[in-house]
Amino acid sequence: MKKKFVITFSGVPGSSKTPIAYYLSWNLGLPIFNNDTLRTESIEDTGSFNPENYTKLRDARLDQLLALNTSFIYDASIDRQWANGKVWLDKHSYEHFVINMELDRDFVETLYKAKGYTQTDKLEGWFEDHEKFLQNYPDVPNIHITPEAFPGRLNISLKNIKEWINE
Repeated sequence: MKKKFVITFSGVPGSSKTPIAYYLSWNLGLPIFNNDTLRTESIEDTGSFNPENYTKLRDARLDQLLALNTSFIYDASIDRQWANGKVWLDKHSYEHFVINMELDRDFVETLYKAKGYTQTDKLEGWFEDHEKFLQNYPDVPNIHITPEAFPGRLNISLKNIKEWINE
């Protein structure tokens, strides 16, 4: 059984990381560290988004959580942050399980439309970041959720994580 671990994601924004995180949290009794919530808190505290303030808030909260030595779910994409995130996890002796949301652009655009998302101007860059992550760290993801597997993503993730925890 794993001592302490973090479950996290790779994939573009809007690819269903948060629904999976909440499903896992409910079924595994793990807290969620949510980047979007911290971004919102930072905006509400300062009146606008300031990347420096957000980064300070995120890093301080993450340090607090890691110091608790408890397993948790990191509800965010690690695509652009993996090198730094891996250093933090290693420093605190955490194991990691990465769910790769391997969805193509057409599939993600369909999700965006269904969710009423209108901001698609950054999608190309996010897909490039995701592809670079997969090229640089091909062995990091533990499972890959494809468009074909998407309808069962919640149970697929839970099943694989339970097996991994009990290795």
